Amino acid sequence: MSLLVLKSYLLRGMKKICTFFDFNLYYTSKYGFKQIVSMKKYKDISSDYPLGRREFFEPEEFFLSFDGLKDEYTDLGKKITEAPHYELIKACAENDLKNCVYIINERLGKLDSRDTVLYDTTFHMKSYRKAYSELMDGSIRPIVYYRNKNKKYVVDGKHRLALCAYFNKPVSACEISISSQNTDYVKAFCKKLKRHRNEYSKNFELMEDIIKG
Repeated sequence: MSLLVLKSYLLRGMKKICTFFDFNLYYTSKYGFKQIVSMKKYKDISSDYPLGRREFFEPEEFFLSFDGLKDEYTDLGKKITEAPHYELIKACAENDLKNCVYIINERLGKLDSRDTVLYDTTFHMKSYRKAYSELMDGSIRPIVYYRNKNKKYVVDGKHRLALCAYFNKPVSACEISISSQNTDYVKAFCKKLKRHRNEYSKNFELMEDIIKG
């Protein structure tokens, strides 16, 4: 059994413990700030925040939000066409997932606030085909975003946004009003990593704006 597989099993076990005792666990890894969320606390984004009305935009108008990664690894502030999510969609569309950067980063825990995730290529292809079908028939769910300093940051739906960008389609989006009161992850990040601000300066800048907002 590889170390990544063993780590994945341990993380699943920790998630069950977090859910049973109903708490979120925050910790740091080589790549950044990680969280294991109790499934009792987890809710769909639409139930966490009041959604605004649905509108259509060009995918290039959106930027990636905070991911908790150190400055050398973060994708914060990038447009979707510069992100690993776009590369994954391109790889799925071309049916060539070999050496896909998104999957490599996902397995290393180098993608976002999650640690090691071991989804196989079949999972990603199945998810892609479902999303592509929904995009073509108009039933695809809107992405969710918030505004900060006149920029639109994606909270939920990066893969859907990447799909729209790849196929040159406008993206359906709903705006939320995000604040520190409903962002436990932001508050935990700022509290636990204030002594390491220089390593996470990009995430800190955006998160502090949110807290002030």
